[in-house]
Amino acid sequence: MSEVFTEERYIRDIATFANSSKGDVWTLNKTPFGITAKQSAICRFDDQIINRQAQFQYNRKLARLELWFMFYCRNSGRPLRIREIAEILGTKPEENDAIVIELSTHPTLRIPYYKLYKNPDDSGDAIGIVPPGENYVERWISAFGAEAGLAPNLPKGSYSECNSSCNQSTTSTEDS
Repeated sequence: MSEVFTEERYIRDIATFANSSKGDVWTLNKTPFGITAKQSAICRFDDQIINRQAQFQYNRKLARLELWFMFYCRNSGRPLRIREIAEILGTKPEENDAIVIELSTHPTLRIPYYKLYKNPDDSGDAIGIVPPGENYVERWISAFGAEAGLAPNLPKGSYSECNSSCNQSTTSTEDS
């Protein structure tokens, strides 16, 4: 059984998560759609500089956490296709029934972004019930974040770098 994820819990947990981020920090922003946490990371892959933009947002209508993300070539500005992102990260999103990744228009930026969220039709529950003392956002990233280049790193609470082969040279920026 899946728990109802409230906006109040999202705000509490995303603020705790962002305020404890290290390295490529997450910044909180207020938008007409609520509080978002955003991050930009730069890495190298096959002699290309790749920028990953990521934003967490609470979907009020569907009461769920969504991660909006995009990878693009820093020099040309060309957005990467999902298969290119999967190659960089070493993931296989098409084989992961627990998530949905779709290309959609970002609600505030109004440009195409990938939207990742927990598959409501998946019979498994990779997150489970998250006790009030635990951070839902951190648990969510542990379960689903690898598909967007977010993976739990040590020490606990550091979810900042492009993972796999793309974590060679990661730095923060304030783009987007």
